[in-house]
Amino acid sequence: MQNYKIHGLSEIMLFHCDMDKKELFQTDRRDYSDFIDEKLLNESSQVFVLGESYSDNELVVDFKIGDGNEINCKIEYSEENQLPAIEENKIRLVCWEMLEETNASIDIPEGISELNLKIKGNTYGCMDEWGNKAFENYSFIAGNEDQELYFESESFGDIKEKVFYFIDFNGNCEEMRGKVSAKEYYEILRRLGAIF
Repeated sequence: MQNYKIHGLSEIMLFHCDMDKKELFQTDRRDYSDFIDEKLLNESSQVFVLGESYSDNELVVDFKIGDGNEINCKIEYSEENQLPAIEENKIRLVCWEMLEETNASIDIPEGISELNLKIKGNTYGCMDEWGNKAFENYSFIAGNEDQELYFESESFGDIKEKVFYFIDFNGNCEEMRGKVSAKEYYEILRRLGAIF
């Protein structure tokens, strides 16, 4: 096995839950923030995001295995919302946090120089709005054989992004980034149907 650095891959911690509308609408902004911080700390999942950039006015994936051209990796990416439908009296909360840096690597057996990375992305009902390719489920194929290969990653540094999505039964999606004022928080709830 040889260890290779991964470029163009970020790690985020993501939490989602469905919350009763009335309960959410009665939650103070500070209590909501504490609730989310606790959930991100204790119940979040590790999710990966493929980096993208523009080259010659085309969106390209920046993913690369190794510092040179030792491993040629083709990506097959598909995505859908893998979560169940939202009940009428619920609001889905999808919250994620990204730190400034991600160190990612992978151990690949000797003799493999080409891989296919098959990714089944999850929009969580809102990540397509964000624009990046988020996923938990992936597999590697070399030749015609599945390979038991997995990313090893750690993220560190200050919080780069912290995003909260509120999605209702009708698919209306509201976004809150970082710390917002009480006025902004209650305006989001109002757009989702709260009456104050």
